[in-house]
Amino acid sequence: MKTKIRTQVSESSNFGAKYRHMCIQVLIGRYGGGSDYLEVMGFITFQANMDEPDRWYGMTFRVETDRPAYIKKFGKLAEFIMKQRGDYTDQPDDIKRIIGAEEHVHYDSIGFIPVSANGMNLYDVIAKGGIYCQIFAETEAKAMKKVAKKNIAGASLEFDKVISF
Repeated sequence: MKTKIRTQVSESSNFGAKYRHMCIQVLIGRYGGGSDYLEVMGFITFQANMDEPDRWYGMTFRVETDRPAYIKKFGKLAEFIMKQRGDYTDQPDDIKRIIGAEEHVHYDSIGFIPVSANGMNLYDVIAKGGIYCQIFAETEAKAMKKVAKKNIAGASLEFDKVISF
């Protein structure tokens, strides 16, 4: 199983107690398909006490969507995790391993991209006189192969920048 995710960690305090919070956003191709543009399907959350900031507990699943298909799909993922996990002391890295997590970041105007894209080239795909989309690749030749797979008639590439985060 390969699951695209984005992880965020934050801190809070309440009545003098301090906590850490981890939110794993589970990503899916927009509209539930194979789109290059990803959006959040659901969340897996944890918390930890500040005196033991790396001892996570209280895993929960949360879905906030207007798409019933996402609720069903996320429910299946949650069931899979619950069947595969060792016990209730599993840590976020254990859960990520179970789902074959591929970490993503939110980058500029592109949206979610894999961490592995760091250092790659970002290209604007030009079609019909304007920017059609953006793609990233190690070389222009590999970028052109991606464009060919998209079947964009008359498309050309324009280098934008090197991805860096």
